[in-house]
Amino acid sequence: MGQHLRPSGDTVYRDGVAIKTVVPLHRLAVRGIGSRYLSEDERIQIAELRRDGVSVATIAEQVNRARSTICRELKRNVGSSCAVRPHGVLLPPPNVRARPP
Repeated sequence: MGQHLRPSGDTVYRDGVAIKTVVPLHRLAVRGIGSRYLSEDERIQIAELRRDGVSVATIAEQVNRARSTICRELKRNVGSSCAVRPHGVLLPPPNVRARPP
């Protein structure tokens, strides 16, 4: 039932029958992030500029993003010490309750 990939990643099976062959993916291939989302480099640049006291409007011009995007990024990633944490979005929020079973 369903699709099953062999460890080599080249044959796709459905119900025990080979249905097609796919090209194996390179294990270390890194998928590029779309322009809709801030890249890690952009997050770090925003944090460094804000730490240096640069205004939101100037940061937006330098990063070539909307001011609202910069404001949301700063609001989302400011710690209790008011320092911007560019990697903060990668960590789960501490006060999130687990989903019920």
